[in-house]
Amino acid sequence: MERDAERGQHAVDALRRSVHGAPGRIQDIGQFISALIYFLIFMAVVYFLIVVPYKHSEARRGVTVFGEPRPVKTCPACMAEDIPEAATKCRYCASQQPPAGAPA
Repeated sequence: MERDAERGQHAVDALRRSVHGAPGRIQDIGQFISALIYFLIFMAVVYFLIVVPYKHSEARRGVTVFGEPRPVKTCPACMAEDIPEAATKCRYCASQQPPAGAPA
């Protein structure tokens, strides 16, 4: 009877080691979940206090943030490469631009 009790105790100890890891090391799943929740709340705060106001202010300026870039063309006079496709004048040298779709 005593041997069965010892075997049972060894089985319980083995089960504890497999669940908790090495002896003396307890894996706290609650701590992990708490850290995950904290991270998600922190990222939500950053998003709503920094990203959303920034996107709103840039939209008021007419700049698309975090989107596809608008088509651009190169100025034949000063070689600036960031002139909007529909522009009729270069913003840097004020030279007239060919109409959109026409070869430069």
